Amino acid sequence: MILVSAGFPAYGDYMGITYAEPLEAVGAVPLHMPYVGDVRAALGVADGVVLGFGSDIAPARYGGAGHEKLTPVSERRDAFELGLAAAVIEAGLPVLGICRGMQLINVYSGGSLHRDLAGFYREDPETRTILPHKRIVITPGTRVARLLDHETRRVNALHSQAIDRLGRGVRVAARDRNGIVQAIEHEALPFLVGVQWHPEYLPQVPEQRELFNALIAAAKRAPVRDAGDCEPAAAALTAH
Repeated sequence: MILVSAGFPAYGDYMGITYAEPLEAVGAVPLHMPYVGDVRAALGVADGVVLGFGSDIAPARYGGAGHEKLTPVSERRDAFELGLAAAVIEAGLPVLGICRGMQLINVYSGGSLHRDLAGFYREDPETRTILPHKRIVITPGTRVARLLDHETRRVNALHSQAIDRLGRGVRVAARDRNGIVQAIEHEALPFLVGVQWHPEYLPQVPEQRELFNALIAAAKRAPVRDAGDCEPAAAALTAH
């Protein structure tokens, strides 16, 4: 049972499909999360969580200022997902962050974001289409390197922000040729992985499905819990 937190944008039926298909394909039951006041009951029946894509995180959450290219932010979603991240980590559940979800993991961990990437990509021909294809360089010895089984990969990208300062315990698992962080993982926790690209758009690519397979494998190894079983988080990650 995988809880998916991806907000409620006006994409028609799209949000009901985009995460359901790859998760069902690897044997999971996906459930889209509402903004509940107390997530503990939901986590009592969950085996893992996907933090999905969406609008920009409010810069105030990581000590930044506004920006003219900032997308409309959702203070409610930011607050809910930061609380969700804390509860999930305390419960010891595996987490896969995608795009905004990766950025949220970093912000929760005390890191910061680049508010706009135009300066990094202005002269890069790989980014001149609406869904550019990027070549990423994967950090050897990381979990992501084992999952994608290659030193470089071509991935998709659709984002205007990215990780700047790394949060506590977070390490880089991949970068693109402009130096922008494209994947992260936590050094101590069993399964906390984030990718800047969109593997849910690439279900036909075997190595991209491995990210979802790895989430499900970690979920099967997670300890059995009940609705009130949320132990204190590891010292490496302190809730905001």
